[in-house]
Amino acid sequence: MRRKLLIYTVSVFSIVFLVANVARHVYAQQEIEKRFEQLDSNHDGKVTPDELQQVAIFKAFDADGNGEITKDEATRTALRGRLKNTLGGAMGRNNSNDEVVPGVPADSIEVPVRQGPKLLNPGEHSIGRYVPDFEFLDLEGGTKKLHGDSKNGLTVIAFTSTSCPLSKKYLPTLVELHRDFASRSVRFILVNCVATDKLEEMTAAAASFESSAEYTFDKDSMFATHLSATSTTDVFVLDRSNTIVYHGAIDDQYGFGYSIDAPRHTYLRDALEAALDQRSILVSATAAPGCLLEKKPASTVSSDVTYHNQISRFLQRHCVECHRDGGVGPFALETYEDAVAHAPMIREVVDRGIMPPWFAATDKNHSTSPWINDRSISASEKQQLFTWLDNKTPAGDPKQSPAQRSFTDGWVIGKPDAVFEFAKPVKVKATGKMPYQNVVVETQLEKDQWVQAIEVRPGNPSVVHHVLVFIQAADEEDVPRDDAVDERSGYWGVYVPGNSTLVYPDGYAKRIPKGARLRFQMHYTPNGTATEDSTRIGLVFAKEEPKYEVRVAGVVNTGFRIPPGADNHQVVANIKNVPTDIQVLAFLPHMHLRGKAARYDLISGGETRTMLDIPRYDFNWQLLYRYAEPVSVKAGDTLRFTAWYDNSSGNPANPDPNKEVRWGPQTEDEMHLGYVEYIVPGSKPGDPNPLSPRNRIRGVIQNAIGGLGSGKPGVGAALFQQLDADRDGNVTRDEVKAKYSNNPAASTTIFDRLDADKNGQLNQQELRKLSEIIGR
Repeated sequence: MRRKLLIYTVSVFSIVFLVANVARHVYAQQEIEKRFEQLDSNHDGKVTPDELQQVAIFKAFDADGNGEITKDEATRTALRGRLKNTLGGAMGRNNSNDEVVPGVPADSIEVPVRQGPKLLNPGEHSIGRYVPDFEFLDLEGGTKKLHGDSKNGLTVIAFTSTSCPLSKKYLPTLVELHRDFASRSVRFILVNCVATDKLEEMTAAAASFESSAEYTFDKDSMFATHLSATSTTDVFVLDRSNTIVYHGAIDDQYGFGYSIDAPRHTYLRDALEAALDQRSILVSATAAPGCLLEKKPASTVSSDVTYHNQISRFLQRHCVECHRDGGVGPFALETYEDAVAHAPMIREVVDRGIMPPWFAATDKNHSTSPWINDRSISASEKQQLFTWLDNKTPAGDPKQSPAQRSFTDGWVIGKPDAVFEFAKPVKVKATGKMPYQNVVVETQLEKDQWVQAIEVRPGNPSVVHHVLVFIQAADEEDVPRDDAVDERSGYWGVYVPGNSTLVYPDGYAKRIPKGARLRFQMHYTPNGTATEDSTRIGLVFAKEEPKYEVRVAGVVNTGFRIPPGADNHQVVANIKNVPTDIQVLAFLPHMHLRGKAARYDLISGGETRTMLDIPRYDFNWQLLYRYAEPVSVKAGDTLRFTAWYDNSSGNPANPDPNKEVRWGPQTEDEMHLGYVEYIVPGSKPGDPNPLSPRNRIRGVIQNAIGGLGSGKPGVGAALFQQLDADRDGNVTRDEVKAKYSNNPAASTTIFDRLDADKNGQLNQQELRKLSEIIGR
């Protein structure tokens, strides 16, 4: 009897255990599917790296390794127990100790407790999407329309909740933003779509705002569905044409597991200011940490894509900055007729990946692009464009078309404190090509100035392809110079179509010395009509001395020789043993017509990490690649710039494949320049630039001459005796190379800097300049 009872009891427990496991399995599957739908923000049945940003977790779920996760993959992977403890952060929860990926224990994959806003791909986060009109009720039962009154220039739709802790923290910030912007024709709609929130609490929250704010209890999640909202802190900004121009967080003051006294980034405020000033919004898409919303976003039927409701917005966002009347693009893309006429070419350049111009390879170490100015189009945007083209370019309803994009004639940076212009215009011929034009402009500044914003404004944008501006300090007149001295020192201002400004946040600024001259390196592209150009530069001075001085250095090799016919010639330059900790802000690679590819690497602790890879370099686009967050480089690390050149007949832009090519200033010559924009944490503004050519030369010389000492009067004569091995009264490059074989800069950069007469030899007078250079 006891045996039967024991068997019965075990059987009952087995059944209960089995039922519990089945229930847990069913519940887990439901939770996984629910979480999948939350992550699948564009409702295309796939989760991409933009939608699930934890790289290791994404790799675990992406079973076939094709760069996207299906619902079936998510369910099978989670229920097999390959991922531990991630229901809150990714797809599902289990208690298995199985490996996430072969050789990596699940315990080693941690979802960060503290999470703030992250920058997202704008094209995958609804930016540029048209939002159709619909009706909703305010808390008093009044009927409103989303499109509202035409007098409103912008509409802010802020999701909120009276029960979500983060939403409650952000309520005072929204009240402040409404107070600051409501008088500037900005409409505010507060949307609460948490069904269990109490009406009296919502009424109290709405009373915090002035009467013009609209508060709606959206218990059916109509707003979330139409806008693809993801959390109760998500915010959208719609322009006058009901196009989403910002989607993301209010700021970064609060997040999961943290709060700070004041925000570091005021995303919504910055977006509103930029949109009201008709400027490009620098950060248009971020994640918004908050309580997740449950409803699935609305799907877009491909057949519904028309020119007026979507493609016009795509072209405005990606193309018309150049492709407009008076722009540098060869034809306009401002109207439906323009788009249809050039449809085959649009498909061609987008399919080849050469338009919009952006050539950085995807960084596999980041789930989203690390570049704040990434101009590439997203996969969903590309699919939408091709669907429209495949469907014979339907026009759609003109009432859904956005207002034509306007381009201000005024200064984008606001009223400059100083403006400098060419003394006389440069004549641009009608046809053919033009060599670089170098124009020097005197500033006659009476004192050093700290500059927080720089804008280069071509007088005739239709023929100005790009501009690099260099500083020539007044105290450098007697310093030995060569054709590359300014390039080595780094650009100071830059213009390319679509980017004419350098604007730095409070606490960051560039220095312009008293009496400095500005050298404009102009690249003109004749357009069939002879004309002229007089370019200007405007400067906004910082209100006070900055905390950080923004500096630029060139990673340069001037001694290369590219053999005739070489189709993949590699040239390398390094800044070895960086003398102090720095933070890199941006890169700008510069080569000429034979430039083929380029790469920046950081070598630290014996490991090499690629910072920027450009597998297809295009001389026609001198692009600046700016980090969203600065990247640290430690003292002793090496920055390497590698470039590849095609000097063969297979390069259609090659001026002469039978010529050995060396460094030179003109287009038919070549350059090897990897610009690095950076700051030095802990240094005082105005301190010597540790990566400037002069200071790098100083360091190399001091290491080379050892005990002779810095600035010692006899250093030139003593060193000359050491170097002049054959005692012929001249020092050759080979003699320097033999003496300092372990330091290539001695026989290249330093030698070129000192060889004032360019005869390939150094005499005693030239070498005496060492003491002057070291002592500066």
